[in-house]
Amino acid sequence: MKKRGSFVLVLIYTLTFIGCSKKDNVNPQTPDNDPSTLTAFTGDTITIAGKNLGTDIRTLMVKFGAVQANIIGISDTSARIVVPDDIAEAAVKIHLFSANNEFVSNFKLKAPVIRSVSPNAGSIGQQITITGNGFSKSKQISFGDKLVNAIYQSNSSLTIKVPDSIPTGKYAISVTVAGLKASAAELFNVIPFTPPTFTGFSPQTAFIGDTITLQGEHLGNNAEALRVLFGSIDATVVSASETAVRVVVPDEIEAASVKIKFGSGDAQIISANDFQLKAPVIDSIDVTSGFSGQFLNIYGKGFRKSYKTDQIVFGDKSVTANTTQPGNSEIFMTVPGNLVAGKYPVKVTVAGMTATAPDLFEVIVPTITSFTPHSGSWNTEMIITGTNLKNINGGVSASVSFVDFATGAGTYVAYIKSANANEIKLSIPNGLMEGRTYRVIVTVVSGQAQTTEPFTVE
Repeated sequence: MKKRGSFVLVLIYTLTFIGCSKKDNVNPQTPDNDPSTLTAFTGDTITIAGKNLGTDIRTLMVKFGAVQANIIGISDTSARIVVPDDIAEAAVKIHLFSANNEFVSNFKLKAPVIRSVSPNAGSIGQQITITGNGFSKSKQISFGDKLVNAIYQSNSSLTIKVPDSIPTGKYAISVTVAGLKASAAELFNVIPFTPPTFTGFSPQTAFIGDTITLQGEHLGNNAEALRVLFGSIDATVVSASETAVRVVVPDEIEAASVKIKFGSGDAQIISANDFQLKAPVIDSIDVTSGFSGQFLNIYGKGFRKSYKTDQIVFGDKSVTANTTQPGNSEIFMTVPGNLVAGKYPVKVTVAGMTATAPDLFEVIVPTITSFTPHSGSWNTEMIITGTNLKNINGGVSASVSFVDFATGAGTYVAYIKSANANEIKLSIPNGLMEGRTYRVIVTVVSGQAQTTEPFTVE
């Protein structure tokens, strides 16, 4: 026996689709009235409105016939519910259970709708995309009189293949959900398979990351199903038609001169001419002088986004690029540490071809010429003179630390009052031990200078 409790329900509308929404007007109702029949596609969201529904999803259960539905939102006056995919019959009862109460209403599933089939012709193995509404797990897809499985499925899209061993001719495509059938407006034309021909590509030479076009006949119009290799490296296919396929020169290309291969296995076609990779070009570097540890951007063309460790050479050191800013036209790197002052070339090498920056990078180092006083107590002011005592490229200024003069143990960081390229004023840090001697170290970015004479704590 169905118990009718202290809450009152009405069914209202909310039908949600990807990218759009529709509304079906349903007359308000109570359990004592004759219920209207609610209609929707599978995957749609409907809203049940009433009173005293609570706010805890766990206290409600909704079934469409024998199939439990997913409740995605609830308030005391409404519950949002997804029409389940696997409804077995077109007309069912909606049962809403709350505590000891049950409410029942009629529901009629909308028949699926096929809006388009693309392409509308192809040979065996051709992928076909069916778009529409109301598709579900409990669907039946027919290609002529053959049942086929979906490669991909959602409530608004299905992907299938032209079945194997099917004769040429025109075939109806239909989708059946819970006994409700939708047929495509046009027949699909199965045509004989014609092997592709690969006649060439343009341009003949390009940078990594550039897009080139392959030309031929019967190349296929499904970009995801095509495979193109530069030597042994797969390239990304960005678009495809029967006569032209556009691909991106891959980052991991291994040699400057390679064959382009279209297809795979026994069906692979190899280009008559080699593709010639353009050597990388460095247009500029954003900073031309600084300290070890300095950040540096290299601008140009034809860089690897994958950032192999041997791509950048600074002086004679191989440098790993910073992978947080990948790009074929920009590399972000850090100047190696512990370099002596001097000018260094910056180079990028790809597939054995090297580009050199038009400007040398000058590494500068801080120097200490004097400091005073040589002894004192906590908070005594010290003045350090020298050169390159400030970051010329901005950012964090110099830091000054005190370590045990003999052992280098312990680090005490000083408070800097003022700083410029030739002078630093600071306060002797608290915590230095009376009678001990300390070495003073100035650090700018990663470059360091240290005193040769000790500072003594009084």
